[in-house]
Amino acid sequence: MSEILFLGLALSIPYSIGLWLKWQALKGDTVLSAGAVTQKHGDTLGWLFQLPCYALLISYCFGSQIGLAIGAFIVMWFISGGIAKIIERRAYQTDKELDLLADMSSSGHVIPQWWLALMSEEWKTTLRKEVAARTIDEE
Repeated sequence: MSEILFLGLALSIPYSIGLWLKWQALKGDTVLSAGAVTQKHGDTLGWLFQLPCYALLISYCFGSQIGLAIGAFIVMWFISGGIAKIIERRAYQTDKELDLLADMSSSGHVIPQWWLALMSEEWKTTLRKEVAARTIDEE
C-alpha cells in the first residue's frame, strides 16, 4: 500500500504540471491570460511531462505488478487535478486578472466555464460583483 501511495504521489507532480500546461493551450482563443510559449505549445509540453508517467506505469504492468500500476495511476490522477488547480489559482487568481476579466466580461466577452470551475467560489463571487458593478456603470 505504501508503494502505491509513494509512486502515485511522485508521479502526480510531473503529471499535474503536464495537465496545467494543457490548460494553458486551451486558453488560446479566449480572453484568458496565458504565457506565449505555453499557449502555443502547451499541449506538446504537457504530453512531454505526462508520457514518462504513463511509460513508467506501463512498465510496471509488464513487470507483473499490475495492481501497483493501477493503484498508483488512481492516486496520481486524483491528486494531480488538485495540484494543477492550485498552480492555476496561484498564477491567475489575482486582482489583476480579476480586473481584466471584469472589463472583458462587462464589454460582452465570455469567460470559459471550464476555467471558472477551477477558481475558488470566493473569487468567482467577487468577479460576478465586479462585472455587475461595471455593467451598471456603463449603462
